[in-house]
Amino acid sequence: MAEHGIDTETTGLDPEKGDEVLQVAVVDGNGRELYCEYVRPERRKRWNSAQRVHGIKPSMVMGCMPLSEHKAGIREALSGADWLIGYNIAFDVRMLTTRKDGKDVREDDWLPKHPRYVDVMREYARVHGEWSEKYRGNSFVKLADAAKHFGVGKGCKAHDALGDARMAAEVFAALLDEGELAKVARYHDEAERMREAEARERGRMINIGCAVSAILLLFLVIQGCRAMFSAF
Repeated sequence: MAEHGIDTETTGLDPEKGDEVLQVAVVDGNGRELYCEYVRPERRKRWNSAQRVHGIKPSMVMGCMPLSEHKAGIREALSGADWLIGYNIAFDVRMLTTRKDGKDVREDDWLPKHPRYVDVMREYARVHGEWSEKYRGNSFVKLADAAKHFGVGKGCKAHDALGDARMAAEVFAALLDEGELAKVARYHDEAERMREAEARERGRMINIGCAVSAILLLFLVIQGCRAMFSAF
């Protein structure tokens, strides 16, 4: 199994409202850097709140390429991965695949197709998270706290795309060392089976709906013909 990790730093949390990627990093399963670049946003000029978190200033990305010109390099870095992992990976994929007009695009429009996306944040919470009555499930923790739990991520800079990608890879590796790989695989296989079952059920209901509509239409046609002939 070959896994690659990915992480982004951004101007904010909502690409539909114009937030953009400022930094993207890809690492292999051992945390080795495969790609790490700053990205010039095309809409945002200032991001004061986000800057206080990750420290990326407008001057640091002014001369960088926009995301569209990084896509080939990211695709190349991700090639060959069986699993794509990240901490809250859905957010990173969303930031990387939302167009300028705020509309989502299919991930495989430019990202390689991967058999499984693994959210290390959810996997860690599933195994080591504390129960939350508010959310009726195990609570999420910060990446740095998950890394601290396993004693990994030393030397990795938090809120830096490369540092966070490496930390996520190391936390994932620690989960595997605990024997969680089979559970992760079963969890994702079961989720995939559930999605397939839901798709089959939707297809069945659509077919039933079409059959009922056809029968109803035929009934109306027959009734119409009867009414027409009875008039003579």
